[in-house]
Amino acid sequence: MSKVDTEKYLDFVKGVTSEPSLDWPVLASRLSELEVTADCNVSQLMTAAPVSYTHLRAHETRHALVCRLLLEK
Repeated sequence: MSKVDTEKYLDFVKGVTSEPSLDWPVLASRLSELEVTADCNVSQLMTAAPVSYTHLRAHETRHALVCRLLLEK
């Protein structure tokens, strides 16, 4: 397994993260709120990573495919 270039990774994260999410106090407050009001698994949410469109398509179910094709009409 190759090593992760931390600087490149942080640049990437900053590039794909919205401004409000980069404001840690605001993000922490919102995550606490979600944990209480939406019964959200914040730990799981925080470890979510962006994936490619190809990766998403690889997990597409037959039902989702039909819905996507109908929406693309």
